[in-house]
Amino acid sequence: MKKISNSDPNFIRLQKILSKCGYGSRRSCEELILEGRVTIDGQVAKLGMKANPFEQSILLDDQLISYPTEDTTIVMNKPSGFIVSTKDENGIPNIYNLLPYHSNTLRYAGRLDVNTEGLLLFSTDGELIYRLTHPKFEIKKVYEVIIEGRLSKNAQAQLNYGINLDGTLTKPANIKIISESQDRSVVEIIIHEGRNHQVRRMFEAIGITIFHLRRISIGPLNLGAIKRGKYKVISKGELEKLRVTVGISTGTN
Repeated sequence: MKKISNSDPNFIRLQKILSKCGYGSRRSCEELILEGRVTIDGQVAKLGMKANPFEQSILLDDQLISYPTEDTTIVMNKPSGFIVSTKDENGIPNIYNLLPYHSNTLRYAGRLDVNTEGLLLFSTDGELIYRLTHPKFEIKKVYEVIIEGRLSKNAQAQLNYGINLDGTLTKPANIKIISESQDRSVVEIIIHEGRNHQVRRMFEAIGITIFHLRRISIGPLNLGAIKRGKYKVISKGELEKLRVTVGISTGTN
């Protein structure tokens, strides 16, 4: 194994390398190392080790990892009819079909169901994905919901207070009526967690029919002018702002 020099900037803590390659948060990557699933130049790695991902062979479960020279983060306006998965399921095309390339390290943050549209984020930055999706970080997510009829004051109060899903209350939501009529209304809802199909289930739990659901922002990112089915690679400045928002410091190796 190559001798490690603490002064060489190319030698990076192993859990940070794995996280940047999209294998989860640094803490979850530490578990991969402790389980003996990672090797460096043929030797089983130990927690605390550093490696040079540009010169050394780092394997996870006997598969060579590919270290990105720069993180890639993509914001997409997901259309209806695509499943958020790496594989087509039951004949439904997967969302990766719309991306410029399909990388094993390009992970999505916050699954949207097949009929839900709107902002979907992909990144090679494992720590960023972890913080955007884990409920303890309480990242703000804004949805536009088109419902049948009007949203009563009582329904608004229930959503604001919390809805019982799977035996526990959702965290309080913020509700704003954008427009309303007897037939349908447009409602904006802000939540700070991401349970499975949460927004749909919250409205269904109080007997409200959803015609259309669209996520319009996550944290500081919003759809802007991105057209349905299109995407943009966010700039370095936007990425840094997003990382700061979710509590990731620049730090050291």
